[in-house]
Amino acid sequence: MAKLQRYAVGLAVLLSALATCATVVALGSKAVTELQEITLSVGADRSLTVRNGAKSAVSLHSAMIIEQAASAAKWERLAVQNLLLRSRCDAPKPEMISIAAGASVIALPWTGRHCASQCAESCRAEVQYPPGQYRYVVKTAQGMELTSGGFALP
Repeated sequence: MAKLQRYAVGLAVLLSALATCATVVALGSKAVTELQEITLSVGADRSLTVRNGAKSAVSLHSAMIIEQAASAAKWERLAVQNLLLRSRCDAPKPEMISIAAGASVIALPWTGRHCASQCAESCRAEVQYPPGQYRYVVKTAQGMELTSGGFALP
């Protein structure tokens, strides 16, 4: 009898673990589906538009990353400062921003500079990056990265 109870307990634990795994997989696929609904597009002036086509709001880190094309298939990250998902220079600089379902955010274009990347900010390490192919990277609150298409810096 004790042996049967052990098997029953073991079976209950196994079924519980399988149910938990199924829930995690379902939630993971939901997150991937929502990410597929977020589109990044670069305008002719290098401004970035982030559109949330998902059915719920999404949270993104306001800090953006710039990558430079090193070869046809390799991108290298640059240490650009002050590059944020913001539409005005005088706007507050929150760490995270929320984009409502169906809404868009248009970020100021990257100037190609290290410190004054969007607005008139300066530092001792100011530099102008060379002409080439670049792209934006935006991170979700969960740390997943979204990349824009490439754009040229003249």
